[in-house]
Amino acid sequence: MSAQAFIHSTIQLARFREQVAIACRNSGHLQRELAGVLGIDPKVLSRKLHGAKQAYPSHLEVKRIILVLADWDAITTQLEAIQLLTLMGSRAGSFTPEEWASDPLNRLQSRPDLSSAPPAGLHPRPLQAPSTPLIGREKQIEHILATLENPSIRLLTLLGTGGIGKTRLALEIAHASQSKFVDGVGWLSLAATYDVTLVPAAIVQALGLQEPITIGDPGQRSIFSPEDQLITALQGREFLLVLDNVEHLPEIRYFINDLLTKVATLKILVTSRVVLHLSGEHIFKVPPLATGAPDDTLLDPETVEQIAAIRLFVDRAQALDPTFRLSAQTVEAVAQICARLDGLPLAIELAAGRTKVLPLHLILERLSDEAAQPLTFLRTTHYD
Repeated sequence: MSAQAFIHSTIQLARFREQVAIACRNSGHLQRELAGVLGIDPKVLSRKLHGAKQAYPSHLEVKRIILVLADWDAITTQLEAIQLLTLMGSRAGSFTPEEWASDPLNRLQSRPDLSSAPPAGLHPRPLQAPSTPLIGREKQIEHILATLENPSIRLLTLLGTGGIGKTRLALEIAHASQSKFVDGVGWLSLAATYDVTLVPAAIVQALGLQEPITIGDPGQRSIFSPEDQLITALQGREFLLVLDNVEHLPEIRYFINDLLTKVATLKILVTSRVVLHLSGEHIFKVPPLATGAPDDTLLDPETVEQIAAIRLFVDRAQALDPTFRLSAQTVEAVAQICARLDGLPLAIELAAGRTKVLPLHLILERLSDEAAQPLTFLRTTHYD
């Protein structure tokens, strides 16, 4: 088992243990009572629920735990039972139709057959309108769009360091893709999400599926997990899902893999500082903006201004001061600032923003002062 798979299984076991404990507590039972019904020593059950000494509940024991909880009315829906099975790597089919129809499982509120669900309407949130033009990414946009049009490519990772402009590039791709995907494009930023279990529900909301799906009589609501809602809603759809900033959620790879496996028509674009390491993942390394060769500073301002990094600096500086222009006096300083910042768009934008309060030579001086941590005055809480 790989290190990531081990971590994933450990976390899943912890969640299974927690849900079992909550169910027992809410029904007025103790874990030792559960052990007694199972015919297991309480200490042995505890070791298995904690994964101590490589001991884990067997598939049969997981099923028996669920049966006991159902008998105690500690769980009341089939969805709860399926969630417990899923946490331990099993599926609803672990119980036969006869078992689902027999006591105590037949007391659980039923979970509808997903295959009978009517098509769910997708109503993705409108994509954010870019507040500034995207500069210097024309060739990358063309390449990424062509990659997404390849039928064999379903997962594309925009990979790059912080400040390289992954989010802004992905947003441009999302807008350009709306006419290329019949059923649309969905966007979700995960920068502020730190629990991967919340991701499915967040996507459900982003796609306008927050209301439970109704089967049959409109007066009867059926319970679906967020994953079920997504799978049902996306089946057969030519849809692009963009997940922004996923690097701090390593477990998301399992969810993404499961979604792509179950929804054959779905494509996913992610932005990340790390590779997902999934089969079929294609990686596009987002490069910094071109800063030009050293001797470009000797060229005339109009020529230098065509260099992507310098063009970005001038555009953002002019947004603050419309009179800002490259001149024979300023072109060298601007070129050196952009080179000093290695063509990182976020840093260049921040440096351009300082032109409102600092002359160019002082900005360059601070960036060139190695002893004083040159990027300190460019710090920001902005996510890339």
